Amino acid sequence: MARILLVGTVTLDLVFGLEHHPQADEEMRAASLRTCRGGNAANSAVVLAQLGHQAEFLGVLADAPETAVIEQDFANYGVVYGHCPRLAGRPPTSSIYLSGATRSIVHYRDLPELEAEHFMVLDLGAYDWLHFEGRNVAALARMLAYARENFPDLPISLELEKPRDGIETLFNQADWLRCTRV
Repeated sequence: MARILLVGTVTLDLVFGLEHHPQADEEMRAASLRTCRGGNAANSAVVLAQLGHQAEFLGVLADAPETAVIEQDFANYGVVYGHCPRLAGRPPTSSIYLSGATRSIVHYRDLPELEAEHFMVLDLGAYDWLHFEGRNVAALARMLAYARENFPDLPISLELEKPRDGIETLFNQADWLRCTRV
């Protein structure tokens, strides 16, 4: 199986199950609550690990007690995360409200995106494939250029979830584009 580095974000998700979507100023009790790891690259790392690949996640982790939920989940699935920089702050957190087919997400981000310097110190020759979330376009451009220049045969995929200013300038740096929701 392949050794895959997934670069992006990981979140602490608070998933509330609701009987109905709340109206403005309505107070209600949730029918259920689940706290779990989220984030596109982190989720993809877990899926790839479940398929037998050696998945490694690279993104900023908060130096906070709440990060234990994320670390425990990665450990349960065998996802490596030891190269992640740790910064003071709280983990990016999403409150997800589910009611029937309706979903609403409120996101809070206290940490900066991953900087290119954290990526460029890795021995990319140890990986069979690089996957990037299409976020932080300026840093991502540096990461992709570094990988292409120093490891030209290493396959690269780029996930496009949302329109971001300038993201189209990076399309030719990837072998595969993955559109999850645009």
